[in-house]
Amino acid sequence: MQTVRHHLGRTYVIDATGPNTGPWHGRFVVKGEEDGHRPGATAWHDLSDDFASEDEAAAHADAVARQYIATFAEQA
Repeated sequence: MQTVRHHLGRTYVIDATGPNTGPWHGRFVVKGEEDGHRPGATAWHDLSDDFASEDEAAAHADAVARQYIATFAEQA
């Protein structure tokens, strides 16, 4: 369930992964960030928190991604 979002002028994608019975884990990627080990590949940020549902994991990934973008926007 990948979803494209926007925050502070940046585009990011959230996703949740896990078996049907859980636990679910959220992840996100900010567009334009590349994996330093594989140029051109996107760098997913995998979160280790366990959630009972895909929606909860995706909501957590969304919150973390927004904070991540806000933090780096302030440093720029």
